Amino acid sequence: MKQNPFAVIGLRSLILAMSLIILATALIVSCYAAYRVQRQALLDSAYDFNRLYAQKIASTLDGLLYDTQKRLQYSSERMISLAGDRHKIDDELQRLMNQDDTFNGVLLIDSNGKITSKQPGDLHYSDSFLASVVDLQKLRANKVYYSDVLQSNSGDYFVFISTRMMDSAGTISGFLLGIIYINKSKALHTLTEDNFNRDGTVTYIVDRKQVIIQHPVQRIQGDVALNNKMPEVVLGGLAGDCFIEISTDESLLTGFAPVKNSGWAVISQRSEAKVLSSLQSLIKQLVVCIIPSSFVIVAGVFFLTHLISKPLRQIAAVASGIDKYYSLDKIRKIHAWYYEVDSIKRNMFNGAGLLQEKMKDLSLQAQTDPLTGLANRRTMAAAIEKLASAGQSFSLIAVDIDHFKKINDRFGHDAGDFLLQKISILINQSSRSGDLACRTGGEEFLLILPRTTLTQAVEIGERLRLMIESTSFGRVGKVTASLGVSCWPNENKTVQQIIKVADDNLYVAKQNGRNKVVSME
Repeated sequence: MKQNPFAVIGLRSLILAMSLIILATALIVSCYAAYRVQRQALLDSAYDFNRLYAQKIASTLDGLLYDTQKRLQYSSERMISLAGDRHKIDDELQRLMNQDDTFNGVLLIDSNGKITSKQPGDLHYSDSFLASVVDLQKLRANKVYYSDVLQSNSGDYFVFISTRMMDSAGTISGFLLGIIYINKSKALHTLTEDNFNRDGTVTYIVDRKQVIIQHPVQRIQGDVALNNKMPEVVLGGLAGDCFIEISTDESLLTGFAPVKNSGWAVISQRSEAKVLSSLQSLIKQLVVCIIPSSFVIVAGVFFLTHLISKPLRQIAAVASGIDKYYSLDKIRKIHAWYYEVDSIKRNMFNGAGLLQEKMKDLSLQAQTDPLTGLANRRTMAAAIEKLASAGQSFSLIAVDIDHFKKINDRFGHDAGDFLLQKISILINQSSRSGDLACRTGGEEFLLILPRTTLTQAVEIGERLRLMIESTSFGRVGKVTASLGVSCWPNENKTVQQIIKVADDNLYVAKQNGRNKVVSME
């Protein structure tokens, strides 16, 4: 036998190579898994921080606006009681302005949107400008109204908070507006500035149209946030987080929260690149820690492969000269220190016997049907050919279980297999010494009867049919079988035709009502 040209690599080299491949794969997978876990942990942490920080700022801003709203409502109620006294109304507006640094200006307008009083006096707001930016319908519809970002004639961006004023008759008599210049508001600036440039997080406030009210970078205040790429969910009234892709190179991890009283939203963002900037150094540290232990593992693997392969190399050397008288002595000297080598060592003494047993088992498996234990088609064909070659007469009985498919469909294939096994037992019981029972496929069987006339074969078939008919097969109950009989030699037919005659007679039995034995020539 020619040696395989590829079988030149020794077991030790194979084990060592496989071990190194597995080790390298494990290291790569471990590093990748660590990378994925650390990456997700950093992203989750950033999302949580941004969401919670946005909620904190939104809550603070909500409280600030609520207090401002209350002060505005208080002043509006006082001015209703001061109606007609222009001097006292101006004093109240001045008091409201001086109370804190929230408002950069206040306006008192009548129900038609005309300015009746303002503070400070040099506030450059005209009736026509006010009409162009203020929607009186919204002011009338809301007890308190928070505007979106607007732009004054001087180019400054501002928002206003308004409260409507009702007279004693319940009629709207006017509106009190508090003006906040977004680039001059210390309160808003403080809220967004505290976290700017600390770990790269940016926090800002947007109105209902995604226009920036307050941002640490003042030059973009009044611009639309992220060029309108902000998801609608940000202004949906709920807190949460989302991923915003600005470009192929820039993505933002965004947390957001609503400012409930105003309809505004607080956005807290950090770029994905900055969040993951520490990840590369973490992986490098991990690799540096793993490399020394990897060298120790490689040395251990090399030593173990030598121990494992040594007895196998000795066995291979002995096997090449197994016919020599000294081979058994050499086998005894092999140090078989683990199970597989010890098993090979022992089996080399009695291998021939085991091989013969295996050959017998293989021969049996090749000749019999595994489910029923009867002879298979190959054995059947060989037996018939042997009888015909010897010129010995024989009869054939083809057996088919009636309605077997319905039995399978109703009771399942397990019940069908059980039925086939029981029928096989009955066929064997009906057979004589020297007869051969075969399973030819599915629910079909063939009984070969040497030295048997057609009449005798019909009697045997009838006896078998009655046995099947009278037997109860567990939960399947009682079944019947159809049988076809043929006999050889026959002047006009070959052996193959005789087999077909038995099959044809079987199908005649089925067509004539089943549960019959038919033996037409």
